[in-house]
Amino acid sequence: MKAVPNLLLLSLVHLIVFLKPVKAEQTAVKALFVFGDSFVDSGNNNYIEDTDAKADYPPYGVDFPLGPTGRITNGRNPADILAEHLGIPDYLPVFNNPQTKGAHILHGVNYASAGAGILDTTFVAWHIIPLSHQVENFLNVTLPELEAELSDTSYFMSHAIFMFVIGGNDYNYHCFLSSDDSCDFEELTSILIGNYTVQLEKLYSAGARKFVLYNIQPSGCSPGSRIQNDGQCVEEYNDAMVMFNNHLNASLDEFMEEMPGSVFVYVNTYNIISQVIDEPASFGIEVINVSCCYVEGSKGFVCEEYGSSCSNRSIYLYYDRVHPTEKVYDYLSTRAYLSNLSSEVHPLNVKTLANISFNSTLYNVPYKLWPVEGLNNKGFPISGQEELRPVS
Repeated sequence: MKAVPNLLLLSLVHLIVFLKPVKAEQTAVKALFVFGDSFVDSGNNNYIEDTDAKADYPPYGVDFPLGPTGRITNGRNPADILAEHLGIPDYLPVFNNPQTKGAHILHGVNYASAGAGILDTTFVAWHIIPLSHQVENFLNVTLPELEAELSDTSYFMSHAIFMFVIGGNDYNYHCFLSSDDSCDFEELTSILIGNYTVQLEKLYSAGARKFVLYNIQPSGCSPGSRIQNDGQCVEEYNDAMVMFNNHLNASLDEFMEEMPGSVFVYVNTYNIISQVIDEPASFGIEVINVSCCYVEGSKGFVCEEYGSSCSNRSIYLYYDRVHPTEKVYDYLSTRAYLSNLSSEVHPLNVKTLANISFNSTLYNVPYKLWPVEGLNNKGFPISGQEELRPVS
């Protein structure tokens, strides 16, 4: 976990950044742009006056160096942890912060909004920021700022990583919390994947080439779902998540064909968290079915404001009734970065993705992923890849 930075040193670092802008062609690009929902919202919703979908109060942030910041867990979220693995200094600024501009955006920006969905209509009454608006914020505001700061925006865009964590809220709003019992999961899934694709293509058209897509967790096994089903997982919820996840995974080849030169990492959040649910002791987890913080009422999902929190967060899977603890998030994003198991990441891990270097001839040509043969140091087959090879 990051220590609180020395304020004088931090001020000097910021001064140096402002005085000497980064030249993309001279340095390795270490930038992460984050789009999604409450799994990765780091405080964007704090700046939205007419929404209650925020976590700017204790006991959220009890283990975070800066306290409650809007992160909906006890500490860091998956975006924070992946950024650390990528060597990105400090925490990513949130888009809604008025200071997120200029040199502050050179290592990336977080656009995520708790409650957001792929569809604009998902939880629209909460006044949150749906995926399409998050992408527009990047294209209409951040990208022009980058163009003003960088001498080679195309190089920067092709090497920055664009991370997505979204989809679960669409099922919650349009199916599980709806009074309409006739929800067609197949139809909704098709609509969601279609809308997801449109947003990816917009970023691709702007020069983005590296994408990381986290699929949806087994939400039917969250404490919020279990409390509705006598402590057992709600399999109908999990079935819907699996349907979406399978469609998203199956779409990767289509994405790469329609967006030549793009590289996608599919992070199987569902499988990774399911491992913890199935064998909690192997991960040092003892409590999987109830939340760590106090949640009021049988229908509540988030921690009570200034309510109590368990003393040993590291043995809990979930912090509130929906969102995992920092420990589980750490495991999730560490596996995304390092795993060589195709059941966890596909077709390569984020570390390999980050090390791919494009030259001008590879920006817009079809390519094929070539797996590395052999075993890793733990004896598992290596399922990642080390280089892009144009399709001849």
